[in-house]
Amino acid sequence: MRRGFTLAEVMVAILFVSIAMFGYFALHLRIIHSASTLEQRQAMRRHLERAAYLVRYGSRPPQLGVFPIQPLTPGTTEAENVYAQDPNQAYDGNVTVTLQPSPPGTYRVEYSIFWENKHGRQNYVVDTFVRDKDAGW
Repeated sequence: MRRGFTLAEVMVAILFVSIAMFGYFALHLRIIHSASTLEQRQAMRRHLERAAYLVRYGSRPPQLGVFPIQPLTPGTTEAENVYAQDPNQAYDGNVTVTLQPSPPGTYRVEYSIFWENKHGRQNYVVDTFVRDKDAGW
């Protein structure tokens, strides 16, 4: 009658446990990376929402052209009362407003924002439409 395990059986078991642990750690690192990327994109979304606030509730009709998105300084706009101030102000971008031929009074607004992180240059783009008469449509 045989008792215990052979060296080969122990080595195979250690191999399987090592592969499982490596997979678990790789998955864990991927989740952490995804969470930080999502946090950055949410911060940039707040900046775009500020820019959208100015286009939606600013001058009527909206001005046509390409305008820079710049970090806001305290007290410059009512949008700061809507969205919390973000400490990360290292970004650039622009808002492009064009008049659409159909339906009348509709403006296409494209918000593009860019920032740098350890993975290189990142971007976030929102493309929407604004009506001349309906603020916030």
